[in-house]
Amino acid sequence: MDTVTTACLTCGNTVFKDSQRLLLRPTGPRQESAVFLYDKASQLAQLIKSLQNERVSLLQELNCIQSPVMSLPNETLSIIFEHACLPHDLSPQPEDRPVNHFRFIIAAVCSHWRNVAHGTPGLWSSVALYITPYNTRKKVEILEGIWSLVKTSPLALSLHFSHNFVFAPLALFTPSVDPVIIQALPRIRELYLVRPCRLWFQHFPSLSHLETVSLTLDLVTESDNYAIEFSEHAPLRNLSIERSPQFEGREIVSKAPWSAITSLNFVHVRISSALRIMRYCPSLVQFRLTNNASDRRAGPPNDPVTLNAPVVFPNLEVFELSSADADWSDVLAQHIHFPLLKELKWQRNLPTGLDSGMQALFARLPSSVTIVDLSCPDLSYVHDNPNIEELRVAIDRIGDMDRFLQQLKPRPAPSGELANTFPKVKRFVLYRKPAQLLLRFDPLAPGYSQLLLDILEERLDCGDVTAFCLEMDCFEIKWLPEVQTRLKELVEDGLDLKIVDSSEKAANWL
Repeated sequence: MDTVTTACLTCGNTVFKDSQRLLLRPTGPRQESAVFLYDKASQLAQLIKSLQNERVSLLQELNCIQSPVMSLPNETLSIIFEHACLPHDLSPQPEDRPVNHFRFIIAAVCSHWRNVAHGTPGLWSSVALYITPYNTRKKVEILEGIWSLVKTSPLALSLHFSHNFVFAPLALFTPSVDPVIIQALPRIRELYLVRPCRLWFQHFPSLSHLETVSLTLDLVTESDNYAIEFSEHAPLRNLSIERSPQFEGREIVSKAPWSAITSLNFVHVRISSALRIMRYCPSLVQFRLTNNASDRRAGPPNDPVTLNAPVVFPNLEVFELSSADADWSDVLAQHIHFPLLKELKWQRNLPTGLDSGMQALFARLPSSVTIVDLSCPDLSYVHDNPNIEELRVAIDRIGDMDRFLQQLKPRPAPSGELANTFPKVKRFVLYRKPAQLLLRFDPLAPGYSQLLLDILEERLDCGDVTAFCLEMDCFEIKWLPEVQTRLKELVEDGLDLKIVDSSEKAANWL
């Protein structure tokens, strides 16, 4: 075989034959020699790059062959991949949310991993796409590609259509991909839709494996009156509906497997409609309703649902109500019962002084309640509940802060001795009401830091307090140096202390 090197005729060292020919060739024009040298250098650079790439490829193949993972059965490797890839967060979120690319990274490690990953339908069975008029073609390609990998596995699908996305006539997404979607609809177990066209609702009765539904609707979706129907044989557990606050249509859900539902979440749904659905769900564990509009258009408080006797939800653990409708809130406070409740959020504007309906509601709270969230700083409603571990209060002015702190001080017990209010509470949270989110309160005077220290010292003197957490991101406190020193001493003595305000430095000095 002819070699590319030879011995130099002058010095005897090894040289490339081409280089020797160049040195021994007759002297020609300078430009011709420069072009020849440049071309030769380019060829050598390409050869070096090719050899480097080949070396990297061989080393990767060697690492794969020597890796203990390669000795694992494909079935075991597939299970590992499924546990390593966290489920997608399919809930409606903004376009700039972080994307989980880990399953694509696994598939890019080597050809063996790619084959195993592509043969693991569970890795690809959850799809979340944010769709705009400018990325439709790309999203369709992604959807079609992933659909081919899912095969017959159950599906979780989240489609977030932007405000300016225009649906094609009689299309769920686009005419090209609709047949693929319709074919897979019966296998969908989780469905999250943001601003879908109403054509989707025609397919809901056929979703016999549906477990979770989340719908965010807008005025375009709700342009006509309609009622959503779900298959009564579906194992539906979680139902979430957010409507347009301006919409005044009729009932939104007319048929569903009510007995299977354990979680209801409604936003801008009439409180009367939400309560009607709630009463149909005997297995309900969680109920959340946010509706800041009055429900007076729906008629008197007992229409269409009659509440003139106790209504018991035996399995309910979480109940959250944020409503501006005082009439319906009062009716609920008088008649609703939940013997296993753990978390209560009651957000509505309360009248001056104690409200009798609210007093009755909190008087019959079970001992299982550990988290309470109120819309007023008056803690008299919950003073007699000794089992609360977390207390959240919404405020909208400095005066609310004063009232709240004063109620944390110990008070006389029936025995005449001072006793801590809320003896088991380890976390107090102050936050702004939704209407006040854009407002900034002035920094609290340094005297507030001394007040906080005094309250904490009094609570330590009156009981076995091992933890104290106060979070108030709506205020910034000007801390006195001597207060900071004393709080640090308490922490060194073993107190689990956390005080957080709106200052970025709040958590550092402790």
